[in-house]
Amino acid sequence: MDKLEQAFTYFEDAIKESDEIIADCSPDLQAELIKQKEYFVIALTALEKQVPKSPIIQVTWKACPICNQGIGVNNKTPNPKAIAYCWHCGQKLDWD
Repeated sequence: MDKLEQAFTYFEDAIKESDEIIADCSPDLQAELIKQKEYFVIALTALEKQVPKSPIIQVTWKACPICNQGIGVNNKTPNPKAIAYCWHCGQKLDWD
């Protein structure tokens, strides 16, 4: 398991375990820990978007593998492979 996979696992485990920890705390501490959990979710989501994913490619249509929105399908973008990120959700794309 490489370092990035370890980071994903760490964040996912922290998010899962946080509910158990939050339940055993005072109301004031619960509020703070709930905020921290939200930040973990945001950080994990942002980190996941930086891992390149292959777009969905069909003869006349190319789409993001995450949000399924079209990528570079107008005349202004003759080479969609020049697009590094999905215009809609920000997912990094791997065209290889």
